[in-house]
Amino acid sequence: MKRIRSFYLLIFFSFLQYIPGEEISNGLLTAEQSVDIALRNSPFSRRIEQQYRLTRSGRYDLISPVLPQLSFSSGFSRFGAETDILIDPVPDLPASAQVFTVDEYRTLFSLFGNLFDLSSFVLLGQLNTVDEIADNSLRDSRAELALNVKESFLTLVTLHNEVHVAQASLAQSEEQLEIARELLRLGVIARAELLRLETNFIEQRVNLIQASRVLENSLRGFADLIGVDPPVQIDTVLPFPDTEGPLPSLDSLRVLVLERNPGHRVSILTEENQRAAERAVRFRRVPTLSGSFSYGYTAPEMFTSLSQWRENDFWSIGFDVNVMLFEGLSWRGQRIEAAAQSQIAQTEVEISVNEVIQQLDAAYADLHASREALTLVPDLLEAAQEEFRLIREQFRLGAASALDLLQAQLTLNQAQLQSVSIITNHYRTEAVILRLVGEW
Repeated sequence: MKRIRSFYLLIFFSFLQYIPGEEISNGLLTAEQSVDIALRNSPFSRRIEQQYRLTRSGRYDLISPVLPQLSFSSGFSRFGAETDILIDPVPDLPASAQVFTVDEYRTLFSLFGNLFDLSSFVLLGQLNTVDEIADNSLRDSRAELALNVKESFLTLVTLHNEVHVAQASLAQSEEQLEIARELLRLGVIARAELLRLETNFIEQRVNLIQASRVLENSLRGFADLIGVDPPVQIDTVLPFPDTEGPLPSLDSLRVLVLERNPGHRVSILTEENQRAAERAVRFRRVPTLSGSFSYGYTAPEMFTSLSQWRENDFWSIGFDVNVMLFEGLSWRGQRIEAAAQSQIAQTEVEISVNEVIQQLDAAYADLHASREALTLVPDLLEAAQEEFRLIREQFRLGAASALDLLQAQLTLNQAQLQSVSIITNHYRTEAVILRLVGEW
């Protein structure tokens, strides 16, 4: 295993590319560092935080109905008119009278609250559920963002490798072209062989240009994803995965995922919330008791001293019992709607279980397949490199055609690309399993 690991590490060190720009944290970004930066700086992370606050704000809708309400009001009013009028109490003997205005200053403090409302009390019991939904939704969104960053990072590693392979192929094609020109001069090969190699050289240049352009665009997208200014640099050296340690059993992973998957937890908590909402609707027919208390001041003029306030203050206290005898059909409609929402939430839990288990089973199968493929990587690369070395030497001696040489080079390029794909797929599968348990 040590031979395999050191062999493949040497290959990956050759894939290390430098992208111009300022270094982040005095070095190349690893996948873990990229995830940490994204969780702090990414606009997607800020949106996740705001969504978390929005979800938690629902707790105030549950608390508000059972808390008393305190209000203050103050005002001035004037009644009457300031005009003289004529009255005629005795015929032929008119008399006049003055109508005065009436001023009133009023200041009032009012306290009102529900003393007994079973429906509101049922919903109040869901405060912890709302908080848990917000926490699990936050973790689920963060785990999803982390998975996206890791997948984007591994894609960049693959693109870096494609650029390296294109560069190496171009250098090999140039060397082969020089050899072919010398062989043509010596009359060992025909001109058609040289033209075939010249065409391949041009194709390799085009491949390098296209691979570099795709890599550059992907790096910009990666910078936007993690919330930093481009350009960025990434560390493309990946350690060879451990293929000797035992894998956890699929059954134990299923139990762990169903316990810790935040998305599944949200569906369970949402179902609990909907059941409470259904009970709250039924309890709206239970009589409610409310109380009120008012204290204030009223007089023709505004108070200027505490004694004046005491001479003109007043208070009142009251209790109300509200029994809903008939409210049309709205209550029945609300009950039907609440029951349907509860059934939908229960179905969502079942769907969530199936989706999570299917994703885990697929990832676990991919993990097994990648482990088997990893053991073949060193032999695959060694065989392709040896074949290319032999065909190149034969071509130099005139014992192999240009077509044979190009085919050997293509086989080597495909082996290098496939090897990196096996490595990145293994890490991608591990990231998917971590995301399923709400980790990153």
